[in-house]
Amino acid sequence: MGGKRRSFTREFKLEAVRLVTEGRQSVAEVSLKLGIRPDMLRAWKREVGGAGDSLKDVFRGHGKVPSQEAELRRLRREVERLSTAETAECLEISEENVKTRLHRARALLQRELFSLAGANGNEAFQFLGTRCDRIVARVLERIRRFSPECD
Repeated sequence: MGGKRRSFTREFKLEAVRLVTEGRQSVAEVSLKLGIRPDMLRAWKREVGGAGDSLKDVFRGHGKVPSQEAELRRLRREVERLSTAETAECLEISEENVKTRLHRARALLQRELFSLAGANGNEAFQFLGTRCDRIVARVLERIRRFSPECD
């Protein structure tokens, strides 16, 4: 019967692959030295080889977040909840400066999103005149029907 399944850190996997690819050791030698199965090391090597030059997304895990990443996410959520006054105090700048930076960042993000979507603000949020007028008329009619004192 198999025991508890072992898990290895991203750094361990990358180092094991590096020993095989950059060193003069075979997969069998490295796996024996590290106490892992040769087929596991071969799979890691294939995954790294398929990533090309960017190793950023290699061995990201399956939902298990490393503690450092989890802490970074927690801090980001905490910063997002700060008021402009609290942000100004943390950054040691005026509250007006914080508002200006926030406005500029939102405008930049909006422009970037529109460019990615291949649209501009006018196309993305069109006012559909007659359709909107019909909807407003129906809503007002229902309000009048249920609230005669609104007339």
